Amino acid sequence: MPRVVQNKTQLAMAIRDKLLGIIEDYVIGDFGAVDPLYTDVKCVKMVSSWLKDLMPVSLVYKKDLEEILLPNSIETIGAFCFSGCYSLKRIEIPSKVTRLGDYAFYGCAELEEIILPDSIKEISYGCFSGCKSLKSIRIPEGVVQLERSILRDCYSLTEVALPESLLSIYTECFCGCTMLKSIVIPKNVKYIDSNALDKCYSLVDVTFPDGLDFIEKFCYGEYRPLSYERLDDGMVKVTLPEGNELNYYV
Repeated sequence: MPRVVQNKTQLAMAIRDKLLGIIEDYVIGDFGAVDPLYTDVKCVKMVSSWLKDLMPVSLVYKKDLEEILLPNSIETIGAFCFSGCYSLKRIEIPSKVTRLGDYAFYGCAELEEIILPDSIKEISYGCFSGCKSLKSIRIPEGVVQLERSILRDCYSLTEVALPESLLSIYTECFCGCTMLKSIVIPKNVKYIDSNALDKCYSLVDVTFPDGLDFIEKFCYGEYRPLSYERLDDGMVKVTLPEGNELNYYV
């Protein structure tokens, strides 16, 4: 029997538990009926000049919300903040924001564009996981690690720009990005965790820094490199066979 959710706190916990496999599903109770943002509102504009933090689950599960305009005063976006905003198509993060919380945009299935300012220094677990319509993303300079499952199951993603400040890429970061064909890992990256590129079935070209300290054995998931090429700029280009999901482990 699905878990019945009666408030926003329970909703955040249910989303987390479903991700972790603790529960199979959940249903929304009638608590949303008293909140006008849970009806048919398609655009929300925040005009506050003092608000600094968007608290966790503050706009979660607004299924009809297509656009949100955030004030320039915002500095942090909390966990699950926009999770489940299925109809959200575009969002521009204000220029003072430094942190995006866990699963902040999880399941925003229609999100096609997100503009991230250079002020961002931390992008937490699963932040854009399940953003099935997202085609490209630029991770800002200053971000030093890509946490677990940040871009997991972003099926439409074809272009990723990573910053030179990046040092580590954690497990399942790009897992399930089935349309991604190539990626350049910046020269300062020293660690790539297991299954970081798993189920990237269209991936053909991966360029790694020559001085990479550690790549987990199953970084590529269920396929192995076809060839290596050392480039003049100290990078190593790895070519993978097409249809790589049919090949063997590294």
